[in-house]
Amino acid sequence: MDLKSIPNFYAQPDPTIVSYIPKGNTELAYVGHAEITLALIDCDPEWTWTPTATDPDTGGPRITKQGNRFVMWGHLTVLGVSRLCVGTCEDRKFEPEKELLGDALRNGAMRFGIGTKLWSKASGADPAGADSAGGYDAPPPGPDPVQELYGRVTAAAGTDVAKELKKLAAENGRKLSAHDLAADDHWFELVAATLDAAA
Repeated sequence: MDLKSIPNFYAQPDPTIVSYIPKGNTELAYVGHAEITLALIDCDPEWTWTPTATDPDTGGPRITKQGNRFVMWGHLTVLGVSRLCVGTCEDRKFEPEKELLGDALRNGAMRFGIGTKLWSKASGADPAGADSAGGYDAPPPGPDPVQELYGRVTAAAGTDVAKELKKLAAENGRKLSAHDLAADDHWFELVAATLDAAA
């Protein structure tokens, strides 16, 4: 996998790993740090995260307090490219260090195009952002069967067919992700047939 292909597979997360928390009159979609970690491993088994500064007393990442929240800055490195990221959490959290690291990983992964559709609804948004090597080059336009099928999968969220697809995924040891649909022709055809039958 290369940097340019990461958003194609991970910008819109597999609906089975998306969670929701209430925010105002709506629900905020997010992907947990465990699922983000698995996506990072899938992209680059040797990915790393390093803090921008360390605490001289503990040797751990430097955590600062700003108002009623903690802040921790770092760099996430994927496929040899490092990007700045930040983790924040309320100062009342029981284990703020874990909260900060999980938030920093989600923030950093988004900079590479993982889960960006949860942050932006703009269809023309740059899903990966720019990097020091010259920025993100968008894939050439044109129909992509995997993305089209994945679009149908995500559009079915919350319906009876979505439940059927989740059951099918569990039975086959597969995910309803663009990555899995692209990796296995049989799985692609099985998902497509299930959606066609429900149409």
